Amino acid sequence: MDTSKQFCPNPNCPDYGKVGAGNIRIHSRKEQRYRCHTCGKTFSQTHSTPLYRLHHEKQLFGWVISLLSYGCPKEAIVATFGLDPRTVDRWWSISGQHCQRLHEALVLQPKNLYCTPKVGQLLKQQIGDIFQEVQQGGA
Repeated sequence: MDTSKQFCPNPNCPDYGKVGAGNIRIHSRKEQRYRCHTCGKTFSQTHSTPLYRLHHEKQLFGWVISLLSYGCPKEAIVATFGLDPRTVDRWWSISGQHCQRLHEALVLQPKNLYCTPKVGQLLKQQIGDIFQEVQQGGA
């Protein structure tokens, strides 16, 4: 767990969104949780990512999203992996929402004043971390 890549997700914290500010400490390695020493809030390593509260392996999530993006029918994914169709729908939806936020931050950011460079940097970092974890097959 690398605290230098984390930021406080609490919008009421003075150190909100500041990567590498030195305010983040490891709260629990087992549960992969951090604590902000400025505001005292704890948060998950996967907070604000599509992997947040994922109850399946990250690699399975990656496979499902990849298959859907290549046009594989949802019914085939459900039958192959034994997933509930609502789970596949939810994963597809949250992945799309995350990609939309990433697109707004990195592509449309100069046109949208509400999306700050800090948010863009954080989203870019998160999506890179997700891809790395999925490729490594981490759970």
